[in-house]
Amino acid sequence: MPTLFFWIVVFIASLLALVKASNLFIESAERIGAWLGFSSFVIGTTIVAIGTSLPELASSLAAVFADSSEIVVGDVIGSNIANITLILGLAMLARRRITIIHPFLGGDIFFLIISAVLLGITIINGSFSRAEGLFFVILLGLYLYYLKRRESFKAEEKESPKARTILAFTASLILIYLGAKYTIKSVIEISSLTGIGVEVIAASAIALGTSLPELTVSLAAVIRGKTEISVGDLVGSNIFNTFGVMGIPAMFSNLIVPESMLSFGLPLMLIVTFLVALILLRRELHMLEGFLLIGIYIFFIGKLYFG
Repeated sequence: MPTLFFWIVVFIASLLALVKASNLFIESAERIGAWLGFSSFVIGTTIVAIGTSLPELASSLAAVFADSSEIVVGDVIGSNIANITLILGLAMLARRRITIIHPFLGGDIFFLIISAVLLGITIINGSFSRAEGLFFVILLGLYLYYLKRRESFKAEEKESPKARTILAFTASLILIYLGAKYTIKSVIEISSLTGIGVEVIAASAIALGTSLPELTVSLAAVIRGKTEISVGDLVGSNIFNTFGVMGIPAMFSNLIVPESMLSFGLPLMLIVTFLVALILLRRELHMLEGFLLIGIYIFFIGKLYFG
């Protein structure tokens, strides 16, 4: 029977794998995106954002097949809050000031707000149906189509990516997924051994665990000076989480929405989404705002565990 110490070791090893894989991922994704004619911001909202959201999708599908669909909503709400408070806040602290020059930011913020509002409307009755899941998948398709259409006129001839770039991209995705998977597994085991409830785990440990790729990729991008990839990753990840991670699992089974997510998690997610939207529309992100966002996340976790 694995001990608490064993799972702590697994947790640390998984985090190290995520950090290494994210650096490899950001390099290969940027090269592939440039070959496709995409700008840095769109590389963040498509290739990087979807890639780093795969752990959320995988864990949510696993939860549905294990008849624990309430984990899905907790994971999505918790991950969305973590993305735009903790991770964006840390990115602000790492760079101190982030300036966004991409001209299409307003459209992405629009989709971000719409996705959050629609999530609130659809789960307010305590469940999320297959029909609503299909609707969200269609909306995800429209968002991706919007990204493709708006960037099509910018496409230009680029050198085809080398085989090793494609291999690195694929390998890094696998490593990110495995790193996140075993981070989640180890956190769940640690939580189980320490007696923490499943519902709290879903919105905190699992949500944070599945957001670790966003954290590592975003910080790696900021440190390398690719700030638009970092912001684009977080905006795109939240949109993909809401439409994809909620929508795809719901097509297999109706999702149960825990009461605690309706009374606390959802309202906080809506508040921070509108707050971050206002910050991003100013096109300048400052360190003090980063401290504010991190403080909100600390409040979120404290409220979950201590009421």
